[in-house]
Amino acid sequence: MQKKKLYEKEETLQQELDSEITSYQRRIQDLEKQVQKLIEIESMLDQKVQL
Repeated sequence: MQKKKLYEKEETLQQELDSEITSYQRRIQDLEKQVQKLIEIESMLDQKVQL
């Protein structure tokens, strides 16, 4: 009986961790997109300054 409870707890914890990982991966992707946009803006500004 105790093994079953431990197994269920492990499953629950694993699901929570998977959910957190997915959330962090989405956040990382969003931040990478923002960084890319900033790099593009920086490049555009550099080009205008050179003109």
